[in-house]
Amino acid sequence: MAYDWTPCEGCYCNKITVFDVENGKSFQPICKSYKCEKHGWMQQKRLQKALEQHFGKYQFIRMWTFTMTNRIFTDDYEHYFKLTQVWKRFITEVRRSKFLTDNQRNVQYVRVAEQHKSGFWHFHVLVDRWLDWHILQVLWNHCVQVETQITGKSGHINVKGILSAKKASYYVAKYVMKSAQHSYKRQKTWTKSSKISIYPLKQSDKTYIVYDHARHIWIGLEGLRTLTCSISKTTSQKRSLIDLFPDYIHRE
Repeated sequence: MAYDWTPCEGCYCNKITVFDVENGKSFQPICKSYKCEKHGWMQQKRLQKALEQHFGKYQFIRMWTFTMTNRIFTDDYEHYFKLTQVWKRFITEVRRSKFLTDNQRNVQYVRVAEQHKSGFWHFHVLVDRWLDWHILQVLWNHCVQVETQITGKSGHINVKGILSAKKASYYVAKYVMKSAQHSYKRQKTWTKSSKISIYPLKQSDKTYIVYDHARHIWIGLEGLRTLTCSISKTTSQKRSLIDLFPDYIHRE
């Protein structure tokens, strides 16, 4: 991977340096924040392209919208995190429901949050197969009631079909960028079911160690002790690492 551009000003990536144990070189990592005004659009394009390839495998693409009442919440922060708790219970209920077939219980999804004009949140969820609306509505309403201790109807869902993988990926990327501007520090802009792999797994024979300039600590220092033991001959490229970490080098 080519690191041909620098992180944005104020980004955490500016505060760390990555050292390549294999060749002794160092670099700053790429900024991958959707919130970054300078580089966020690159991450959006990267996500959209990966999702388009993924959704292209689906025979049918459906987007579900899950909403929850906000009448008992004092702010959108509290509403969002209660909504995530409801979702966790809901997807567990789906996996276990006797009213759904084995195929339906194995549904895979990509989920993204969107904020209403009121400031409160709802989820858009793209799934890879047909599901019965009536069953899911009952399950969702039940999960909302259990988590919020509200009686009566307090949650609603709807669904619509999407004609193409390109359009589906555009929707998700758009919602990710939109929610990134208003998300909280620990909020995930998007998530997926565990069996889905959006980005291909990287195969690398390189090993990196990271120095955090802000905290003045080495990240993954324990791994360094083992890695450097294998360096028995000093090359011009590796000499810089040996000079940096004399206490962790064991020469034969």
